[in-house]
Amino acid sequence: MPTYSFNNATPFEAIQVGEYISDDLAAMGMTQKELSQRTGIPAPHINQIIKGKRRITAEQSIAIAQIMGYEDALLYMLQAQHDIDKAKLAKQNDVKSSMLKIAAVL
Repeated sequence: MPTYSFNNATPFEAIQVGEYISDDLAAMGMTQKELSQRTGIPAPHINQIIKGKRRITAEQSIAIAQIMGYEDALLYMLQAQHDIDKAKLAKQNDVKSSMLKIAAVL
């Protein structure tokens, strides 16, 4: 009998890494512009990462982590988890769509 594992669980949603950054910036009282100035990452890139329109790179993860007090790899790992969750949700939606097509034929 197969065992259940959280590694095989399908998430309810894929959380963008930018949501974590945005929440922590607010908690720290820091603006995106300040983060940009302190990290050397262009402000439009910071904004696009926060809005989920740009993936964070390893270099950006390290730079932001050093300013915000994270482990260097944290944001990069959260980006990878987001990508995995997004793929699982897409697969789940494909299965649901196929089931609906089959049910419509019956």
